[in-house]
Amino acid sequence: MITRMKKLTFLVTNKEYEQFLADIRKMGVVHVEELQSGATSPEFEAGKERAEHLKNALAALDYAQQTWKSEQTYEAVSPASVKDVTAEGQAIVERVEALQAEETSLKHQIEAADKNIAALEPWGEFDASQFEPLAAQGYKVSFFAVPNKMFKAEWGDKYFATPINEIDKKIYFLTFSPEHPDITAETIELPARPLSAYQQEKKDLEESLAQVHEQFLQINAESRGVLLAAQVENENDLSLSKVHLNTESVAGDAVKLMVGWVPEEKAAEVEASLDAKQIFYEAEAPTLEDNVPVEIKNGKYSSLFEPILKMYSLPSYHDLDVTPYFAPFFMLFFGLCMGDAGYGALILAASILLFKKLPADSKPLAKLGIYLGAMTIVCGTLTGSFFGIDLTQQDWAFLAPVKHYFINENNYTIFGYSPMMVISVIIGLIQVLLGMVLAGMKAAKLYGWRFAVGKMSWVTIIIAAIICFGVPALSSSSISFMESWR
Repeated sequence: MITRMKKLTFLVTNKEYEQFLADIRKMGVVHVEELQSGATSPEFEAGKERAEHLKNALAALDYAQQTWKSEQTYEAVSPASVKDVTAEGQAIVERVEALQAEETSLKHQIEAADKNIAALEPWGEFDASQFEPLAAQGYKVSFFAVPNKMFKAEWGDKYFATPINEIDKKIYFLTFSPEHPDITAETIELPARPLSAYQQEKKDLEESLAQVHEQFLQINAESRGVLLAAQVENENDLSLSKVHLNTESVAGDAVKLMVGWVPEEKAAEVEASLDAKQIFYEAEAPTLEDNVPVEIKNGKYSSLFEPILKMYSLPSYHDLDVTPYFAPFFMLFFGLCMGDAGYGALILAASILLFKKLPADSKPLAKLGIYLGAMTIVCGTLTGSFFGIDLTQQDWAFLAPVKHYFINENNYTIFGYSPMMVISVIIGLIQVLLGMVLAGMKAAKLYGWRFAVGKMSWVTIIIAAIICFGVPALSSSSISFMESWR
């Protein structure tokens, strides 16, 4: 449901302004209407930048938690024990960003080491200093690769060409000659150090990378709570900056005018506090012209579907919150669309696993998956489908007593159509009728019952038509339906 709000208009003197801003945060006035659209300040922009850094740091810790595992046990730091949450949060962000930079650098170095190892592997382990005596005598050592069919024996006579390795129908060879050999082959430029040096370098780099990953996990385990607290603190500071920016000056800049919103359940407490501080205010109910902030508050079941609702858009303050009505239909249609007990079991098992592994703020999504998986199992069981297998067509002995109960076109039809298609159409019709009823209720709420007559009349006409024409047809079909179950 949509939380009812109350509109408060404040008049505050310049002398009281700063203290008043600090007080209203504690009162519960968390929504401030924008009176000066587009206004900004260095403090507000800095707060937005901090919010982005905090968000990215938390995303990096989420990725670390999901990707890597630690054998160490770390004790979480309580935000209440931190003297300055904002400063500590900033320090954690800087540490995470430094680790990200170090991780990127190590990955690039590992890629470079891999490239050098790949270049040296066909030649094996050797030290370039071994060729220094030949260089002193005027011989230059050159490295080549050529398809084995194009290798010429005469190169051995002319340039002392010596094959070293053959990989993927390609010969790797080197030559010894005073000048660069005039041959048709790919010239290879090898790294300066031996193969073992780069292999050891890669091993050291991977160990350093593992230590960086461990530090990510340590920060996530120890300081995630502090980082979340710093994020909340920064959001509060941004709200306070918004209040500064959205306050209009009146009476020659001597008095500040603000408009705020408070949930009705907190309104009496806020008004009592304002009276005690002798702050002038005017409390009134929102009008249709007001841009009222929307706060959704549903039960444990309906709230699981709020992320899906937010993917589209939140209802306006004067609308109805359709989440409690939309939730059962979404779950039911998901089960009907999947319609397979086996896949439903997989969704259920994966969701239970995620529910145990995910952090507390992500558990509702996993819980939603549990509901959807359970409904898929129910629908798949009713229709007799298991991992794509039509159970009505199987000759398994244990299915014999129940096989004819599956709601499946192989057992019976309704009006000559698949029973699940007819059931889906009926459920869809019920949803459409419910939507029309809700539209009528919205019209009645906003403008009065006479504006809801049109919607309600159509609902009445459709239901009457179903009773007049659908029930007789359904009666004759239900006879054949019941006979097929005997």
